[in-house]
Amino acid sequence: MSRVGPQKAALPASATTLQAWIDEGRLEQAQEAIVQRLQADVNDAEALFYRGVCSMLRGQWDLAYADLNTAWHLKPKDARFINAMAGLALMQGEYLQALEQARKALEAKPTNVPALHNQATALLRLERWPEALEAALTLVEQDRDSSASRRTMGAALRGMGRMAEALTWFEAAQTLLPDSPALRLDIALCVFHMGDRTAAQAMVSPLLEAEDATAQGLAELGIQAQGAFAPVMALAFFRQGHARFPTDLTLLVNLGITVQALGNPGEALYYLQQATVLDEKCETAWYHAALSHQALRDKAAMEECLKQCIAAAPRHAKALATLAGLRKDQGKPDEARQLLRDAIAGDPYWEQAYLNLAAFLQEAGDYDEAGAVLDDAQAHDVPEVVLRHPRASLLLKRGDISGANALFRDILQSEPENPDAMSGVLFCSNYDPELTPEQIAEAYKSWDRRFIRWRAPPADFRFNNKPAARRRIKLGYVSGDFRQHSVAFFSEPLLAHHDHEQFEVYCYANQKGGDPITQRMMGMADHWRWTLDLSDEALVEMIRLDGIDILIDLSNHTAFHRLYMFGRKAAPIQMTTLGMPTTTGLSAIDWRITDAFMDPPGLTEHLHSEKLLRIVSGWCYKTSHEAENLPVSELPALKNGHITFASFNAFGKINPKVFKLWGQLLKAIPDAELFLATGGKEDDTVLNDRIRKTCRACGVPWKRVRLMPRKPFKEYFLAHNEVDIVLDAFPYTGATVTAHALWMGVPVITLSGPSPIHRSATSMMSTVGHPGFVAHTQEEYLAIAQRWAADIPALAALRAGLRGKVQASPLMDGATVTRDLEKKLRQVWRDWCRESKALPAPKNGIKQPKTPKHTKETHHE
Repeated sequence: MSRVGPQKAALPASATTLQAWIDEGRLEQAQEAIVQRLQADVNDAEALFYRGVCSMLRGQWDLAYADLNTAWHLKPKDARFINAMAGLALMQGEYLQALEQARKALEAKPTNVPALHNQATALLRLERWPEALEAALTLVEQDRDSSASRRTMGAALRGMGRMAEALTWFEAAQTLLPDSPALRLDIALCVFHMGDRTAAQAMVSPLLEAEDATAQGLAELGIQAQGAFAPVMALAFFRQGHARFPTDLTLLVNLGITVQALGNPGEALYYLQQATVLDEKCETAWYHAALSHQALRDKAAMEECLKQCIAAAPRHAKALATLAGLRKDQGKPDEARQLLRDAIAGDPYWEQAYLNLAAFLQEAGDYDEAGAVLDDAQAHDVPEVVLRHPRASLLLKRGDISGANALFRDILQSEPENPDAMSGVLFCSNYDPELTPEQIAEAYKSWDRRFIRWRAPPADFRFNNKPAARRRIKLGYVSGDFRQHSVAFFSEPLLAHHDHEQFEVYCYANQKGGDPITQRMMGMADHWRWTLDLSDEALVEMIRLDGIDILIDLSNHTAFHRLYMFGRKAAPIQMTTLGMPTTTGLSAIDWRITDAFMDPPGLTEHLHSEKLLRIVSGWCYKTSHEAENLPVSELPALKNGHITFASFNAFGKINPKVFKLWGQLLKAIPDAELFLATGGKEDDTVLNDRIRKTCRACGVPWKRVRLMPRKPFKEYFLAHNEVDIVLDAFPYTGATVTAHALWMGVPVITLSGPSPIHRSATSMMSTVGHPGFVAHTQEEYLAIAQRWAADIPALAALRAGLRGKVQASPLMDGATVTRDLEKKLRQVWRDWCRESKALPAPKNGIKQPKTPKHTKETHHE
């Protein structure tokens, strides 16, 4: 009988052992060993780390975060723990958080390869291509012989549009992993973007038809194609996967999302609703179903889907933010604000929630609170590089043009290849009375040379549009302002009066949802596309698949523009109008639509990169429904006994030269008053103090100035009943505010100048038959004001008949203006057809040019 001594206690599993078990998928065995280690020491950071990794691999995000975060705080300098936090954030789609964690790991060890991978991957997901390329270069310096590093380098180059270089890196990665379906697809995607679609399809077909393909594999390839700006190719994988695996939830959801992105919300709903039947808690399906209902103008169904999404995932930030937009449209601003704050609480690292709330507050005139939200975003690790542009926008709203311009220039100083910052500088330049029109025009053209021109198709590229001069023309409008916005007052009459037998109208709406104006416009288009979430490449592909013949930009260098996309020459003929009465500077835009009052022949051609297409009126106005039934009041001077001047322009347009001229006018007419719109809230002391100080410094008697804070639209129009004459600003003259004033019977005195942005009000006053209110010198400006102020009966008579003259003029004759526009568009189309027939036959596919090595790109967001 053998004797058995006391058993020796088993040693706790080492980190090497735990890692090996996890790598082999033996998660339960690892979990048991981890429990033993934590029973011995609850603060065993390494055990907590590996338990978090196990939870992450099981998709248990909250548990993973709790353990990894605790491990990191126990050993804040351990790069493994920080990298794991970054990896978790990447898996959850929290790319800014992942980027921040990766950078913390790199602070401890700049050559840490996993951290470099996470940093580059986060930047790729954020589409911050120049930064991603820089990170990828650093990565391959440390890890050149890794397939993953080579592939990351290829992805960064592809994002920059440098397809031939990207192809080289993907092929180098394939030498290490020759059987990788993902690398085969990467190579096919480069070939596709380089123009050889037939070869790309031949490469993709074996992946689609592989007998051993799994649902997960096909879904991953589809998602990969989505991320590489090839939604049509992605669609092929999702359709094939759904056909083979009809109950796979991932394939169903992604099929719905892709169909939705390609402009087919009805079909998208079919798949997304199937997904919610399979899993009623699938928040992604509910969220995208809401977006499809939004595109179909079914707000009740949209709201229900958002509620289902939030019920399944109460902290779903995007659903909360989207519901906030809906509440805003419903006239429930307080509820909208709270939902946006809930979205921020749901994902404190999602920058868009902060930006949405700041923009909402800014739009409402709550400038101080908007600034506080941006400060809060910075406190939650939203990078300052993301916040500087909204801060500059906030300064613009407050009328601080010099401050905004300085901030845009600071951005350019640190990011010389940031085209959005340059757009901001261009926008501000229009307010500067010291710059000549030639200097401003040259700045616009330099933007094209720096950021856009290299994107154009190669010289031998040919469009496939059928060159038949008499056929129905496919006409596309691109705008972020198909909503309650200044541009909509002038774009809606065009959409309302198009001849749909001659023109097939497409609207590409680069905006978040809409409002009643959007709904009206949607009914005026033959086809409506939501494009805000589309990359430039995907939007170009959509427009070319739609076969657009003439594409018209309605934004210029303003918010939500798609000028980067226009630079790729999406359509044979490209034009611009309305967004800003300036050149875009783009060589890829062929025409700017205008009139002979804004751009008299021979005066402004040299200020444009475009040719000028003059129609009967460059402005065609439809008043707001709040003002449609408001009568024109009697002239206020008849009861007041004195003249009341007013300015309704954005405060930023009123520079010291304008204030000084107004000061001279008030001195010349001692009993006159000046009614001044601020654009801010009544209790905005910062803005009001700045206005008061500016007035006093420029000689404007403060006692005779009345400030008008931001008002609801109806009250804004009614404020014109207290005004006898509107005074325009210069050099950036008023457009929308001029049209509003004319509708309310109030004439506008304007100072004309040598460029179209000096001449918007000139155009309107001339079009309605009152060129006598157009001055050509400051002395003439004063003389016109004094002459009308001295003849109250004549001013009263003019006021009584002004609305009728406006309604009878081209300024409000949508049918006449649209017919003239269509006539000119037809002629331009005929010219293109004639020239096209004289050129060689078109090549198949679309070639993407090789980006110059010195050029980087920052995508518009």
